[in-house]
Amino acid sequence: MMKRILSIILCLFLSVAFFLPTFAVYYKDDIYRLNDFTETLSDSEYKSLNATIDELVPALGVDLPIYIFTSLDEGETLEERANYFYDHNGFGYGDNKSGIILAVSFSSGVFGVYRFGDAKTVINDEETESIVNSFSSDYSNDVSVYTLFGNYLNNVKTSVTADVDTVTSDRADGMPYWYYEGDISGFRDYHGENLRRVVDDADIFTDEQETYLNERINEVIDKYDIGYVLFTDDDNHGLSPEEYSSDFLHFGGYGVGDGYGAVVFYLCFDPSDRCWRTTSINSYESIFNSKVTYVIDELVDSDIRAGRYYEAFLTHIDFVEELFANSGVLPDKYSNYTSKSYDFENLPVCIIVAVVLGLIVGLMHLASCRRAMRVVVPVDAHEYLKKGSFTLRNKKTFYLYSTVTKTEKQKSSGSSGGSSHSSGSSSGGSYSSGGRSF
Repeated sequence: MMKRILSIILCLFLSVAFFLPTFAVYYKDDIYRLNDFTETLSDSEYKSLNATIDELVPALGVDLPIYIFTSLDEGETLEERANYFYDHNGFGYGDNKSGIILAVSFSSGVFGVYRFGDAKTVINDEETESIVNSFSSDYSNDVSVYTLFGNYLNNVKTSVTADVDTVTSDRADGMPYWYYEGDISGFRDYHGENLRRVVDDADIFTDEQETYLNERINEVIDKYDIGYVLFTDDDNHGLSPEEYSSDFLHFGGYGVGDGYGAVVFYLCFDPSDRCWRTTSINSYESIFNSKVTYVIDELVDSDIRAGRYYEAFLTHIDFVEELFANSGVLPDKYSNYTSKSYDFENLPVCIIVAVVLGLIVGLMHLASCRRAMRVVVPVDAHEYLKKGSFTLRNKKTFYLYSTVTKTEKQKSSGSSGGSSHSSGSSSGGSYSSGGRSF
């Protein structure tokens, strides 16, 4: 019976372990930032405002949930209700969970704006009070609820952008371009047709190395007319390296051709995740698939781990040149690399099949154990002894030998992976990315 219980628990544990990360990602990506528990807004208004908020969040770098509820509980303050709702519903942008929440109760006639994380420094107390006063004025003038929230979002956007623009002159000439909303068009106009092809924001290359990398990458670009750039940084600015590098392509204007395809080789020295990524967008996603990024990872792995970053970038350029010389198809010479790679694109299907097979095997084992069970009438052990025939006089225990074995624990050489996947970026576009940590 104990084996049966343990087998069932093991099966359930494996199922939860496989699927829990999936649920977590789903909740994070599909979180509702506009929560109208009073159903005051129509469906079309609700969808429109949610879409506006989803566009503003990555651009401003703060979360913008709106909470419309019926009434407060007895003895509860509006700030307590807003804080509880924010903390318990997964809101917050970046590591500091930055955000600005608007809590409104039309039936009680109360509302408030509260800041979290970096939002406390992005807009000050005076600006927050101004946003509240504007909302109060619109509310008193009986504007429509849809217009009321639309004006609120515009006021927040104006306040946050104004504060961010005051520090753009002090930032390094690099990413994140999209974070400074008013600076994106300026970045594109400044570069024009001469986009930077080596953006070394981590400052790891000498002037001579950067000059030669520029020459090599421009040779490839001129020959095959492709969207290609090299990029380094020491901070992901609260995003994943995949999102960060894809936004770099989307907002930097590196796409070419009818499909606006582009690819970046990104080397990141963020303390929380030193890694590299080959990230592609739009029509290049099918070219730089999981097999191609796996080959790239194998080619640059040893150089990057040894600190030979310049050599790794030259290797990447040489490979991209070969790839497009072969019309975007992986050359046959690299077939021995791809034979060792895994099909990460079918990973979800493989996980489901593995869980189902595990459950089937577990149930079959339980059935086998059940058939093998033999139930007997319990008998007390004393009934096997003749009364008075056994007396235990000495209760000492002797150990003749003792052996101690010590084995040194192997140290990890760093995490690695060769996965490639497509998803949505902060810019709203899709991407495909593969790489490893070091």
